[in-house]
Amino acid sequence: MVHAVTIVAILGGVFLFSLLFEWRLAGVTPDEAGAMLRQVAPLGWLLVVCSLAEWLLTFRIGPGVVGDAGERFEWRRYVGGRYLRRNLRTLRDNRVIWLSIIGLSVFWGVSQVVLAAFPAYAKEVLGEESVLRVQGVLACAGIGIVLGSLLAGRASRHFIETGLLPLATLGMVVALALLPRIESLAGLGLVILLFGLCGGLFIVPLNALIQFHAGERRLGRVLAGNNWVQNITMLLFLGVTALFSVSGGGSLGLFYLITLVAAAGALSGYRTLAGVLALSRWIGRQGEEGSNIGLLLPTSSAGLMANAAALLRGRTLVNLNYSAGAEALGAALERCAITTVYTSHRFLERLGRRGVSLDGLPDGVRLVYLEDFRERTGRASALLHWLLGRLLPARLLLRLYGRRVAIDAPAAILFSSGSEGRPKEVVLSHRNLMGNIRQISDVLDTREEDRVMATLPLFHAFGLKSVATS
Repeated sequence: MVHAVTIVAILGGVFLFSLLFEWRLAGVTPDEAGAMLRQVAPLGWLLVVCSLAEWLLTFRIGPGVVGDAGERFEWRRYVGGRYLRRNLRTLRDNRVIWLSIIGLSVFWGVSQVVLAAFPAYAKEVLGEESVLRVQGVLACAGIGIVLGSLLAGRASRHFIETGLLPLATLGMVVALALLPRIESLAGLGLVILLFGLCGGLFIVPLNALIQFHAGERRLGRVLAGNNWVQNITMLLFLGVTALFSVSGGGSLGLFYLITLVAAAGALSGYRTLAGVLALSRWIGRQGEEGSNIGLLLPTSSAGLMANAAALLRGRTLVNLNYSAGAEALGAALERCAITTVYTSHRFLERLGRRGVSLDGLPDGVRLVYLEDFRERTGRASALLHWLLGRLLPARLLLRLYGRRVAIDAPAAILFSSGSEGRPKEVVLSHRNLMGNIRQISDVLDTREEDRVMATLPLFHAFGLKSVATS
């Protein structure tokens, strides 16, 4: 809300003083320089008074919380750039913080270009001479940011809803792409309102992520570095705007350029998620009976995706111990009432070379191969799943691809080693898995940027955790 109020105040001030300047300069011709200065002088003094009032209000700010009592400001370190280098290292150490700052910096840079170039665009392309009407259209961005911020705050009541980010990015790209194609001020007002609305949805989660991951001790350092990066980025974007103006590139070409910049930020990552979504939809179409699902896969990306897709469908995972032999596999299938096993041709060939055969499986058990899934998933379908995974919030993805289950419902069934007789099945609920993950995280003191190497098989308790934590 701080950024939303700030941008609304900026746009509101621009609109108000545009109104005052037009009122004071009415009837004054451009060649009457002295008359123009006399007319706008009272407005200049009004700005001085407002600045003094702002300075006085700063004294009403209470004492802040000391993040690091041992920190002391030193002019030599400040002038030498040591504080700046330290702050930048702090930002780069946390990937979430750094990427959030990059996203915010690009957004404010693009916004600066829109604010700077739109008046010239309205005059060149639309022939609009009224500064008041142009600033009124730009004020729609402030209204949109307020609305977007309120919606983002509502969506993030219980957690930071990062699913809004791709949706907001796409909305801003669409708005920027439409901007050069609209030829009426009313239409432009709606487009800029959309840009502001998506901007509000964009900045609230990113600022929340920065504050959450910074922690109290280094929050001031992170915010200082954040402001520095954002201001430098805005200056660079304004520099590009000035170069376009000097070279005669025109406002239209500038709008196309910033649209490409925004689009480049929107298209990245999410390939694994797209695969999980597509596989989840494919599993749902197999029509197997019962809630338990058999998986005979190695510790690999395919195994991870299959497990994640089955969990998304609300199924209970049964990763079969392929090292125990066909008899033990058959017994596990019978006790868990499994009729369908997901596996891979390539993996079964490897097991065959090691002397493991599946010839003794119970009657009625159907093998489904992941290679068939790859062959039947076309590029258009894969692109659709990628787009939905990139753009939709998690709750909407769950409605489209998954099924909500109770936290105490069975999530997985593991089997003991059988060292004391017949292997015994152990049912783990979703609460059990989440509790184990939390315990491991507390013991290892894991961070967002940490990476864990998983080598144990998926039928092992720790191998299964690699799926749950991913």
